[in-house]
Amino acid sequence: MPQQQGAAADQFAVTVEHERASCPCIVVSGDVDARAVDTLTTVLARYPAVETTALVADLSAVTFCSINGLHMILDLFDRSNAVAVPLELVVDAPLRRLLGRLECAAGLSTHLDRAAAMVAIDAPEAEALRA
Repeated sequence: MPQQQGAAADQFAVTVEHERASCPCIVVSGDVDARAVDTLTTVLARYPAVETTALVADLSAVTFCSINGLHMILDLFDRSNAVAVPLELVVDAPLRRLLGRLECAAGLSTHLDRAAAMVAIDAPEAEALRA
């Protein structure tokens, strides 16, 4: 069962789904503004966990992202890289353009949908099996 924190669907909400035990998907929707920072910080601080082999952050339903929100995304990316856990971001076009303009966001793996993010996670495993 997903863990949800936040308000109604038309406002900020964050849910953690576990389609795969070792690959949580953090789903964020609504405005990532000053009111959302504490909740989002608390949820993101749990990841990547020791058992995490890959991580997906689905931000495709984010309607606004403050500079603090961007900082949290980059911090999650840094923590994931530090423990060699791939982070795949699902973002819509406006957030993708914004991340693309940030020099500090170089290296982020972004996708238009969750299926593409999962393919990116599975690609190295499939390649290893072929080798």
